[in-house]
Amino acid sequence: MGMNFSSLAKFRFWRQRLLTCLPGALAERVASGATPYILEIQGERAELYRDGKKLGEVLLGSTVVDPAVSALLKPHEHPLAVLLPVDWLLSRTIALPAAARENLRQVISFELDRFTPFSAEQVYFDFHLNARGEGADMLPVEVALVPRKRVDDWLSVLRSAGIAVDSLSAAGLWDDANLLPPALRPRLNLKRLAQRMAPAALVVVLLAAAMALPLWQKREIAISLQSREAVLRGKVGKVMELRERVDEEIKVLEVIRDQWQAFPPVLDVLQVLTNLLPDDTSLQRMEVKGNKLTINGTSSSASSLIGLLQKSPAFDAPHFLSPVTQQRGKEVFNLAANINMPFPRDLSSVATASAGEQGAPPAGQVKEGKETAPSAPAVEPAGAGNAPVPTPAQPPAPVPLPVVEYGTDMERAASRPSPSAMPPQRMMSGAGG
Repeated sequence: MGMNFSSLAKFRFWRQRLLTCLPGALAERVASGATPYILEIQGERAELYRDGKKLGEVLLGSTVVDPAVSALLKPHEHPLAVLLPVDWLLSRTIALPAAARENLRQVISFELDRFTPFSAEQVYFDFHLNARGEGADMLPVEVALVPRKRVDDWLSVLRSAGIAVDSLSAAGLWDDANLLPPALRPRLNLKRLAQRMAPAALVVVLLAAAMALPLWQKREIAISLQSREAVLRGKVGKVMELRERVDEEIKVLEVIRDQWQAFPPVLDVLQVLTNLLPDDTSLQRMEVKGNKLTINGTSSSASSLIGLLQKSPAFDAPHFLSPVTQQRGKEVFNLAANINMPFPRDLSSVATASAGEQGAPPAGQVKEGKETAPSAPAVEPAGAGNAPVPTPAQPPAPVPLPVVEYGTDMERAASRPSPSAMPPQRMMSGAGG
């Protein structure tokens, strides 16, 4: 209905919007509570209807309104719409400049006498902006009016009975048409409106709560997941810290392993020499510094030791450090060699090959009716604080012993003869570096 809505028109507008949000049965029930009374004027008589039912009538010439009708209309619990006869109205469609959009009622009041035989003071009018024919420069406006002298008598009768009129309209006009001037329209009773709309408002609140509940639940779940994520992030941080510490420890162990592998195992070197050297050779001293091996002792043929060490995968570049000398029928030698790294772990074949090259069977087997046994060191390394033990002039006859092979510490401990059964066959001292 134009740009200037009355309070009642605004209420009706928003009430209709609200009813569309409700279920069908509930919307019908709530709408029936706000259904207006309709007073249809028919000349000197008017009939009162609500929901299509006739409730009574009002006579224009009577000074007293029917008490039954007055009891219904006076409390004003429902709006009252006065329906005028169609032949009382005058309707025109006029064109106004687009600049008059903001003050259409005022502009129509000024221009009404140009389009109708009446001035604004002589009629009740209302207007409606026809959007279908709206252009850029002109506004098509539909205007409906009724002379005041036809309606004032009826308004006076109702006003004297304490009955308020909410709208003045006629059949065939646009929706929400109200010819009653805004100044004569009753003010909206907010208290009664609140009581009337409380059920609908409650339903809307419940619907809004039902729509908001899943969102609230999702929000709570998101907050819970965020808190759990924060806890897990803290645990992950601790795990990463522990992992870094473990990686650092592994690096330290790798350094230790590399350092350990960089130095030859002294006991393994001693074991290889024990299996490699002939039985007529005795060591007086063994020294290991880094990968350098130095041995000195006596042998029946010291020059053959160079060939034995050259063919061994454990040693490389053997050479004499000093000339070989004679002492008591033996050759005294001072020999050095490089220890190959990584040191060979499977050295049983070394002892067998060496024994075969010397023309003697492997240790523990019979040769010419006699059983040979590998010689074993009877002294501790020189680094243990013991002085070198001199080799006896006449070593005792060899005693048959089981074969001693290279293996792990536990395997060597299990296969090594007891000290009481192992007479000293070679007297030597070793120094590990």
